[in-house]
Amino acid sequence: MENRDWMERYREELIDFYRQGVRTRSYSDEEGEYARLILNKMKELGYEEAYIDRTGNVAGRVGDGDTVIHFDSHMDTVQVHDADQWSAPPFGAEIIGGMVYGRGSADMKGGLSASVYRSEERRVGKECRSRWS
Repeated sequence: MENRDWMERYREELIDFYRQGVRTRSYSDEEGEYARLILNKMKELGYEEAYIDRTGNVAGRVGDGDTVIHFDSHMDTVQVHDADQWSAPPFGAEIIGGMVYGRGSADMKGGLSASVYRSEERRVGKECRSRWS
């Protein structure tokens, strides 16, 4: 599946998952709700294995080939003590000018969401192609 085809198929679903993540508070040592959101998405997407380990990390496996590609992302965010000074609500996940605004939107919830979905493409047996422009 070409990147463009993949994005057309999953664009809205991926953005929705990303925004759900931004709306979910995940302060350091309080990531449980966000971890469950990720786990449920992995299961929904058909990961062969998906679990939360005893320390709260979410892990998933797609396929069983010789090649291993490991995605590593953190789930925690810094606490918000100055919500009144934000240009958009910290947990609103509002889209303004084509950008998602909120705590964790730039570090790391977008990348984490994309890796969960991009791994799904491998699950369905499609060739994963990267294009650098």
